[in-house]
Parts: sequence; structure tokens; C-alpha cells
Amino acid sequence: MQTVTNKPEMLTLQEVADLLGIGLRSLNRNVQTGLFPPPVRLGRRTLRYSRRAVLAWIDEKSGRAK
Repeated sequence: MQTVTNKPEMLTLQEVADLLGIGLRSLNRNVQTGLFPPPVRLGRRTLRYSRRAVLAWIDEKSGRAK
């Protein structure tokens, strides 16, 4: 049985930056240098991150990966 949450599955770049506690420029720089995975392109001008992928990356970097 799945539980329903109000949290969106896809996050904007600003939401990811806020979650990580960094600015948009730092997020973009980390993507460019390969330190953070790239976003998913949903349209010509729409970029989003999977909430699950971002949280997994955070767990991996903090040593809490399963």
C-alpha cells in the first residue's frame, strides 16, 4: 500500500539548492564539474530533479547509503 504525500516527486533547481544549503550558482558549478548529477530535462526550458535521486545522493555523500 502506497502512502500519499504532499511532497512533489520532481524538484526545481532552486528547491534542490535550498535542500543542499547552497546557491544556484554553486549547484550549477557542481553539475558542470560532475560533483552532482545533472537534472532531467522535461521540456525545452524545464529542468527538474527527482526527489528520490537527490535524497539518495545526500545519503551516499553522508555515508548513510544502504
